[in-house]
Amino acid sequence: DRAADSYNSMGLALILLLTVNPYAACDLGLLLSFAATLGVLCFGVLDVRHFHLAKIPVAGKVLQNLGIALFAMLFTLPILAWNGTSVSFGMLVANLLCVPLVLPIMAVGVLFLLTHLLTGSPQLLLTGRVLYSLLRLLEEIVLWVNRTFVHRLGVSGPVVVFILCGTGLAVWVCYHSRLR
Repeated sequence: DRAADSYNSMGLALILLLTVNPYAACDLGLLLSFAATLGVLCFGVLDVRHFHLAKIPVAGKVLQNLGIALFAMLFTLPILAWNGTSVSFGMLVANLLCVPLVLPIMAVGVLFLLTHLLTGSPQLLLTGRVLYSLLRLLEEIVLWVNRTFVHRLGVSGPVVVFILCGTGLAVWVCYHSRLR
């Protein structure tokens, strides 16, 4: 089962990281990365094809990207609440705009690496410029969203209870979807 392999691989990676550095368990970056990855894996278990909008090609892709962003955000919110951090819901918009750029950036990055390893030719300079341009575009999108959606939600008190209930509900739904 591919989903089970993903969870096991993620658990093994966490065990290896913590074996090398046990203090990494307190690192906010590690906690947020693993929580977001767990959210994406849980969303992957859900079958979004039965939603009415998913039958429309463009709306289905937007719904899928929004679901991935929402689940990643939902699973990181308890950690942010525990850390006392405020949250901008503009990150949902940023994720919708940035997710389509990730695959081209990764492809150009691999091309850049292969070009560098195989030759020292001028193509390296061109590939590097394309990669730099894509990364700058990604940065500008995030900065624009940050300027546009400046309203932040302080994560404390009753909001924490709501977040924990929402995350628990998402885990429960994903677990039962996985059993089917």
